[in-house]
Amino acid sequence: MHQNDSPTHEIDTENEEIPADETVEKTSTDDLLARLEEAEKKERENEDKLLRIYAEFENYKKRIAKEKTEFIEFAHENFIKEVIPIIDNLERSIDHGEHADKDSIIQGIKMILDQFFKIFSQFDIFPFSALGEKFDPKRHEAIMHIESSDHEENTVISETQKGYVYKHKLLRPAMVVVSKTVQDNGGDSGNGT
Repeated sequence: MHQNDSPTHEIDTENEEIPADETVEKTSTDDLLARLEEAEKKERENEDKLLRIYAEFENYKKRIAKEKTEFIEFAHENFIKEVIPIIDNLERSIDHGEHADKDSIIQGIKMILDQFFKIFSQFDIFPFSALGEKFDPKRHEAIMHIESSDHEENTVISETQKGYVYKHKLLRPAMVVVSKTVQDNGGDSGNGT
C-alpha cells in the first residue's frame, strides 16, 4: 500500500502545482503586457523625437538655402561699395577735364587707376604681365605670331591686355603676341630672279 500512496501523493503534488503555474503565467503575462505598453510608449516618444528632428532638419535646409541665395545675391555688395567712389572720381575728372590741361587729366586718370588697383588688392584680384615669358596657353591667349630673330620661339614679345588672377585662379588670360622662328626663304628676295 505504500507503493499506492506514493503515486497518489505525486498526483496531489501535481494538482497543487497547477494553481502555482497559473499564477506564474498570469504574472508573466501581466509583466509582458506592462513591458509591451512601455515599449509602445517609448516607440511613440522616439517617433515624436524623430519627427521633431526631421522638421528641424527641413527648417535648417530651408534656412541654409535662403542664406545661400541671399549671399549669392549680395556677394558683390562690398566690392560695389568700394567702386562707387571711383565712379564719382571719374565723373569729377570729366567735369574738371573740360577746363584742365592734358597733364592734369592724365595725372587724375592715373590716380583713379591706382584706386582701382588698391581695391582689387583688397579683394585678392591682381594683374599679371606676360611680357618676356614663355607662351603658356593656360595663362596667355595668343592673338598673333610674329617672326623675330631677337627672341626665342614662343616668347611673349608684346601684350595687348594684361591678365588677371583672383585668389590664384585665372580670371582673364593675357592677350599676347608671340614670337616665332624666322623662316629662311633660301635667299629668294621674291623678285622672281
